[in-house]
Amino acid sequence: MAYSAIRDYLKAKLEAIGSVGTVHDYYRFLRKQKNIEPVLYEGGILNAWFIRKIGETNAWPGNGMLERVHLIHLVGVMAINDEIASEKVFLGITNDIIAALTIDFTWGGLCYQTKVPFLKKHDIRNFANVLCHHATIEIQPTELSSV
Repeated sequence: MAYSAIRDYLKAKLEAIGSVGTVHDYYRFLRKQKNIEPVLYEGGILNAWFIRKIGETNAWPGNGMLERVHLIHLVGVMAINDEIASEKVFLGITNDIIAALTIDFTWGGLCYQTKVPFLKKHDIRNFANVLCHHATIEIQPTELSSV
């Protein structure tokens, strides 16, 4: 199973969650400020998630199989808006993402998870010249394939 299938699965899962904003299957680097709004904003608010492969380990568990563990970070940003208690909204979205990824241990037979998805970090950052909530959810899907 290719990483691209895992990435596509994750993108579809994130897009199915309400209020998640825009979803990108790679980390976007936009040089010009004018290009940011059409790509990272939804409903006039900076609200985006990125799927980033951070690393990978491989092992041969035997029986002619290769075990590949992908280390993936789901990185989210959302503009701070105290009027709507945006921290509560944003943390609710991160909880919804984690819940969606833990419902099916095998992600429809695509792989299996060696570690339960978890919120690795939540903080405040300046992102695209906007003060934002910033979160990283860590996941480790594992695939088995014949060598």
